[in-house]
This record gives sequence, structure tokens and C-alpha cells, in this order.
Amino acid sequence: MLVVRIGAATLLLVLTTAGLRQLAQTQFTAHLRNEAARELALAASGKTPWHWDFHRQDIVAGRVFGDADADFAGDCLLVKSRGSPFEFGLRLTRILPLRDFPRLHAFAFADKPAQAQIVVRKRLDGGEWTSAPFPLAGISTPTTLDIDKIRWRDPDGQSASPPDVAAMLRLRFRLPRGATLQFNGAALERPVRAKRLDLTRVAALVDAGTPVSSDTMPVYRVPDVGVDAAQVALFTHSDPPILALPQTRRVERQRLLLDSIHSTFPAAIVVPQKAFDATFAQARAESMRAGATHVPGILRWLVLALYGGVLLCSRVSPPRNVRLRATLEATLALAGPLWLVVGGHFTGKVDVWLEFLIACVAIYAASLGYPRDWRWNGSQRAWTLAAAVVALAAGIAVAAHIGHGGPIRVIDPAHVLRYFGWALIQQYLICVVCASRWQLATTSNAFAAYLGALGFALLHTPNAGLMLATFAGGLCWCALYLRERALLPLAFSHAASAMILIALAPPSWLYSADVSARFFQ
Repeated sequence: MLVVRIGAATLLLVLTTAGLRQLAQTQFTAHLRNEAARELALAASGKTPWHWDFHRQDIVAGRVFGDADADFAGDCLLVKSRGSPFEFGLRLTRILPLRDFPRLHAFAFADKPAQAQIVVRKRLDGGEWTSAPFPLAGISTPTTLDIDKIRWRDPDGQSASPPDVAAMLRLRFRLPRGATLQFNGAALERPVRAKRLDLTRVAALVDAGTPVSSDTMPVYRVPDVGVDAAQVALFTHSDPPILALPQTRRVERQRLLLDSIHSTFPAAIVVPQKAFDATFAQARAESMRAGATHVPGILRWLVLALYGGVLLCSRVSPPRNVRLRATLEATLALAGPLWLVVGGHFTGKVDVWLEFLIACVAIYAASLGYPRDWRWNGSQRAWTLAAAVVALAAGIAVAAHIGHGGPIRVIDPAHVLRYFGWALIQQYLICVVCASRWQLATTSNAFAAYLGALGFALLHTPNAGLMLATFAGGLCWCALYLRERALLPLAFSHAASAMILIALAPPSWLYSADVSARFFQ
């Protein structure tokens, strides 16, 4: 009987691991398909993917740098000058191919004569390229500028050609003291006579340098090792160039390969090989639509109100059956976070709707912690077992670092402190709220620990390496909690293990440790 149980548990863990990897691959492929289809449709219509509608999160760090008074009000950014230059950065999700999008439209208006400059870094750790100052247009008139036709200075202050790429893009303004700047957004457009992509042609996978007929849209195969500078000249039969991302390796390596392609060839549109035909079919459908479809704001609020109402009802009038109640409470506590993460809705941008969703989940989860059947501090045994998990993580991290080499990532002490608080919140949700209720629902400590760990792993979708790491850690922490009912040892173990892995593990293991939509940014 024991052998059967061990075999069943092993099979379940193997299937779960495979399922988590497949989920990560499916989501990554879907993201690539959607992004490639959108860019293909925009290239066919002559529109641009590089635009910044006003939003606090479209501004780097959400603030203005310099001696000025800034306020985010309504649908615009208002900056009152103190007579000194000030600037803000436009958020980039990857390297921007300035050479292919050289026309700037700045929806920036001043109540007095004002000048602006464009500040660019080709690399985040490189020097600044600065454009010559140019005047802003009049009130309510957007400023249009061909950035390849104005003077530029390189990081040494010498006259230079315009930068062809941008890893950082800032707008710098000079206004008289007391003058006010209103910023509503910006866009970088293609050249006026840019050729549009013809999506009626048949897309075909070809090798770099292979001749193609005029009625074929070449999609170039990329080797697993990436694209080097010598290959760039071979992708000449399509504008923009379209590349096919191989998907034979783990998701983290595919993500690193995608970064390598964008770094070497910023203008490329990257199509996932596992969704090759689906990508072009979606692009053709999108190019036929008048515009993008958005979920009405009122619908989002109605769904949130419904979710909040269900949470309230489950607390005011819970089911009398203990197992049903436990299942319902664990499911509802995870439903909001899982929708946010697994659904790919978390981008790092926190709006009012998301603040209310987080508040609903936080209040509900906090209410489930009482009456308390758990404690903050633990026994010596609890701390010892928690430290053993850290030791195991450290052993794995050190072995990985020795095997792969590379620098050790330095982590700021303030980040460590913040992460401990975040680990405490996660352990409360996964262990105090969920694992304890899965125990009541299943009457099995082992299966309760498994369900708690599975929920924890899913909250790190679609980062496959991070999902597997949190699943393994979750099994340990949930089992430890069900044994000791102590929270602080788990938070310490979680935070210490995570910091060690992030510092030592190679990027191909956890990538950036981001989750949901942030994994793709």
C-alpha cells in the first residue's frame, strides 16, 4: 500500500510539473502571437506601436525630474516651471528602433513660449545623445518633428548623426519661470512614405539569405543561439523584417532569445513558430477591424462588484457544511489573484479598479485569519525546519552558479526588507488562508500541502522556472505550516530562499522573477 501511495504521489508531481511547464509555454506562445499579430496589422495599416497615451505609468518612475512642480490631473500631466530645465522619460518595453519611427508627435502645450529636447541612450548604461532644442507649437497644436532631420550631439558633445535606437527616451523642457506645461502624450510615427506590409501575400518560413518571390512574405528562421550582427543584412526581403522564434527550448531560454533578437534587431517582428499560421490569420483579421476593442469600464466595475458581493455573502452566510465552506473560502480567496496573474492582467500599472480588487481580496483574506488557529512566532523546531529549506535552496543556487558562472547579482538591503513583507503576505494567503482550508476540505495534510503549493505556483504564471521553484518551496512551506502553524519562520524561509536564488541562479532559470504580463515587458 505504501509503495502504491509513493508511486501515485510521484506520478502526480511529475504530471503537475509537466502541466506547469505547458501552461507557461501556452501563455508565452499566446503572448507572442498577440503581439506579433498586432504589430503586423499596424505595419499593414501604416500605424505605429510606439505611442504613449497619457497615464502616470507611461512616465518612467511616474514622476518629473528637475526643479518643477508636477501634478497628474485628469487626463494630463501639468508641470509648473521654476525657471530650470525639467524632464521625464517615456516608458519603453524594449529597445526602440528610432530609425524606423523618426517622426515625433508631442502633445505638449505651454502657456508661454517653450523649447524641448529629445534625450536618448542607446544603452541604459551608455551616454546621452541630445537633440538640438526645438520650439513647442502653439496652444492645442501638437508639435511634429522629424528627428532624423535635426542636429544631434553625441555623449562627448560632438555633432553626430541621429541615434538609430533608443533604450531610454526622455523629453526635456525649458519654460519661463511660472509657465505651465500640459502634456497629453506622444507618438513616434513611421516615415510619411513608408511602405505598408502586404498581408495578402503568403507567409513562408525561409532561411536567411534565401531568395523569395514577390508574392511571398518571407519569415526568417532564427537559430537557437540568436541573431548576430552579421545576419542582419540577410533579412532584406521584408520591411519590417519578420523573424520566427524557435520554441524547442524552455520558456526562459525562449524569453532570453527574444530579448537577444530585439537587442540586435529592434525593428523585427517576432512570430512564434508554434503559432505561425494562427499569428498571420489573427493579423489579417485585426487589419480589417476599424480599431482595437476594449472592455467597457462599467463592465469591469460590475464584475468587481459581483466578486465583492460573493465574498461578502460567503462571510455573512457561509455554508454549514465544514468541507464545503473550507473549499469555497479557499477558492474565493485565490480567485481574484489568479484571475489577475494567470489571466495576464497584471502589468505593474495600478489603477483605481485594481486598488479596489486588491482591497477586496485583502479584507476577505484578513477576515479568514480569525478566530486564530495560527501564531506569529514558531518553536525551535519550526525555525530549524524553515532554515533547512533555505539551506536546500542555497545548495541548489550555489551549484547552479558554479555550473553556469556569471556575476553575482547585488540586492539592495531595502529590497530585502520589502521582500520579507511581501513574503509574509504571500505565506499568509497560501498557508493560513488556503492550506488550512484545503486540509479541512480534503482531510489530508499531504493533499492540502499539494493544493496550497499548486495555488502558489499558479500565482507566478507564466514564468516556468519560477512556477516550479515556488511549487517546490510551496510544498515545503505548506507542509511545515500544517505541522507547526507558525507564520514568521515561513516568511523568513521564503524571503531568504528567494533572495539567494535571485542573487546566484543564472538568468535562464528564473529570467527576471516577474510574473503575469510583467514577464513579457
